[in-house]
Amino acid sequence: MKFTRLTAYNGTICGIKEDGTLVMWGSNVFAGIGNGEIDDGPGGLQVVRPYTHTFDEKIVDAGSVVSSYALTESGSLYTWGLNHSGECGTGAAPILRPQRVEGLGGIKQFSMSTAFSLALDGSGSVYHAGVMMEQFSDARDYEWNYYSEEAKRHERFTKLPLDFNSVKIDSALCYVFLTDTAEVYMQGILLGDALEQSPDICCPEPVKLDFPERIVDIAALTTNIAALSESGRVYVFGRPETGLSDAETDIKISDLMYQKRLEGVAAIDGSDYCAMAVTADGDGYVWGLDIYGQILKSNEGKPRAEYEIIPQPVKLDYSDIRQFTMGILCGSVLDADGGVFIWGDSSAGQRIAFIK
Repeated sequence: MKFTRLTAYNGTICGIKEDGTLVMWGSNVFAGIGNGEIDDGPGGLQVVRPYTHTFDEKIVDAGSVVSSYALTESGSLYTWGLNHSGECGTGAAPILRPQRVEGLGGIKQFSMSTAFSLALDGSGSVYHAGVMMEQFSDARDYEWNYYSEEAKRHERFTKLPLDFNSVKIDSALCYVFLTDTAEVYMQGILLGDALEQSPDICCPEPVKLDFPERIVDIAALTTNIAALSESGRVYVFGRPETGLSDAETDIKISDLMYQKRLEGVAAIDGSDYCAMAVTADGDGYVWGLDIYGQILKSNEGKPRAEYEIIPQPVKLDYSDIRQFTMGILCGSVLDADGGVFIWGDSSAGQRIAFIK
């Protein structure tokens, strides 16, 4: 089975085949598979074997965090899953099978987090559904209140009142925007560090981040924001307590800005506390807080409390990488020969038998 795109953000894996159909497998605890069922019974986690979705047109992107999404080549958006915060943009009820989001079209990119979603259209406008992160003063305030009925949220996709046009979006506990003038803005929360010993960075309104060069790619993580410059350098904004940036191994720009010692990078990605960079030659590098073995295979299967901070980028064993994601639980790559590789946590059957 060959895929043109693969996303492994959480315990539910999405693979897009050459004919544009979507194959999903792994955890269905949040109804993310979209097979009409939800695993919430006393039997515990149920692993779902490959389940295929066929839409009216080809799917070009798909992913699953808590809920799931699929984006068609014409820009139509489908969402489904637990939808506990209204992140599907179709109301607040669970959706057990893919449902098209009405009134939203021409979508070029989509980013789904645990409590909200962002959609970017062809004009550069961004739409939001789910919990509004700008209402929280810090992560503890968010954790205590985002489930409450008083928490402000958009249950339908609503255009954000931004003073700029975006060409890329990403999200974690904050919204991150890359503008058409190569500038980066953030809005929401960046954790101070994984152990909550440093104060959070909170921005109720969009704030511009001053990177040293023009930026062409972005990645939002729980504690940091990574940015790729047009010259192929990787910069990381945020406090250096999780290894995503590091005062000893990186080039210090300021107390909150560091440059990784990487060159010739063509694309970046990241989630939670891990980041990944791929060079123009197809080599991959990973770094950050290794909780599930996304960085070192020796850490796979260890108790979560036995995390390891790895600030120096580690080269992956895979070569000729053509597409990749770094998720909360797993990393994944597709190589030039169509090879599929997934590593990290596999408690929900993420690495099933037909995967190399």
